[in-house]
Amino acid sequence: MTRVRTRKYSVASRVVSAVCLLVSICLLAACGSGQVAGGNQGSCDESVNSATPACILENDKDADIFVHKNVAYQRADPKEVDHDGMQSVDTIGKVSRRSTSEFSEMSATKLEKGTLIFSTKRSDILLAEVDGVKVPYMAIREG
Repeated sequence: MTRVRTRKYSVASRVVSAVCLLVSICLLAACGSGQVAGGNQGSCDESVNSATPACILENDKDADIFVHKNVAYQRADPKEVDHDGMQSVDTIGKVSRRSTSEFSEMSATKLEKGTLIFSTKRSDILLAEVDGVKVPYMAIREG
């Protein structure tokens, strides 16, 4: 007779695997939730979340920034931006609102609501049209 082996813990191991999977998904979801670009995430140490709007404003209350696709962009001196960074490519949107405390997509500290934002040939620079002049904004990366 051939004896069929059954695993005593097959159901239990499946339950444990399912629980581990659910915990992992919950942890990943928790890490991805919250304000855009870490809008209000506690203290601003230099190694973590230093590029969030809240941290930028904590270090410079007059910072001229806006948020696009979870990245904070800060006004740059046009003299320090190369030719490719000053060439607009496409309109990517408009500033949706002004804020100095809670940030969401296309919110800004200084730019007026409705200000047009343009992409450039450089991925780290966007342009805002202010009084008919295109002003560069440089992406501020965490770190």
